Amino acid sequence: MPHLPVAEWTESRVGSITARSARFRDFGESPGGSPLGSEKAFEVNYSLQVAPYFLLQPTVQYYVHVSSNPTLSNAPVFGFRTTVTF
Repeated sequence: MPHLPVAEWTESRVGSITARSARFRDFGESPGGSPLGSEKAFEVNYSLQVAPYFLLQPTVQYYVHVSSNPTLSNAPVFGFRTTVTF
């Protein structure tokens, strides 16, 4: 499966990073030879080092043509990650 990622990171202030990416995945052909289509994904996330031991990272992803299935609508995905280092 070809997978083409494009990403960009920027440090917006000390202890924080913003990342943006776009991905395209071509699902190739079925065993019968018909094309299966493609899926596109866009993502933005932000990392904030609140304390030396505590990181917060919200993320937003948006998928277009989910699994190349025309019956599914586009899908937003929201997530949140925390990292605590002891």
